[in-house]
Amino acid sequence: MRYLVILLIIVLTSCESHRQNQVESSQVFVIDSLINKEINHLAQVNAQLKKKVTYKEQEEVVKLNSGEVNWSNELAVFRSMDISKPSLFDAYRKSDEIRDSVSNLTIMSFQLNEGEISPVKMLNVYYLNDITSLKKITAIVSSGTMLNDSKRELELIFDQKQGQTILTGYSILTHDKQLFKEIVEVIIEGEVLY
Repeated sequence: MRYLVILLIIVLTSCESHRQNQVESSQVFVIDSLINKEINHLAQVNAQLKKKVTYKEQEEVVKLNSGEVNWSNELAVFRSMDISKPSLFDAYRKSDEIRDSVSNLTIMSFQLNEGEISPVKMLNVYYLNDITSLKKITAIVSSGTMLNDSKRELELIFDQKQGQTILTGYSILTHDKQLFKEIVEVIIEGEVLY
């Protein structure tokens, strides 16, 4: 009986220590609803977009008026950063209140646990003082098959305006590698004009 109680205590404490590093549903940063909020806000204020695309050292810059911008399409790629699916709750290790070494921001970091499978390898949320003062979200999203390998470095940039967090820009860096071909790198940068 004594050994059974000791074994039960060991099992319970090991399960608890394992759960401390796992992400629970209340701790997940929900990207999808943030994107929806930004799409509605940008359409409502008739925001414009200055977009720069760089490919093989050639740049093209275009300015789109509010009627020309489909914000849902522009921000669709950022939905791939969402890790709030219930099947992924145990897949990530969350680190809170990491001080950014190059700014005065704090980082909430989600790292994919070893052995877990998800396209989102890393998600970092940068904020000033508390999460309501959101400044930046970055993610590394990758996928691949035997024939090709794709990696995206995604970044959403925010600022505070009249007490509200608003999207001010974004960047997408893609690396695509196909079998027997060179790596194709494309950089897309967007600046929201209010």
